[in-house]
Amino acid sequence: ITNDEINEGETKTICCYVVSNPAPSATRLLNGSQEIFVTYQTKQTCYTIKHVSRYDQGNYTCLATNIIGKGSVTISLQVN
Repeated sequence: ITNDEINEGETKTICCYVVSNPAPSATRLLNGSQEIFVTYQTKQTCYTIKHVSRYDQGNYTCLATNIIGKGSVTISLQVN
């Protein structure tokens, strides 16, 4: 898990870069369950939060899957 901090009211963009063959599908999750963004067969997905509030605080996970396997990375976002 990577930790990141931002001040309330700012804009935050969280990007996920995926390189695999065959091409993956990528899913973004908030706190492990709430799906916030889905895209298929791309190397980069980004999610932008404008006017960040304390309700946006949490763990943002990018989950990439294909027929060979899966991988994920998580960013813990703290709002000050």
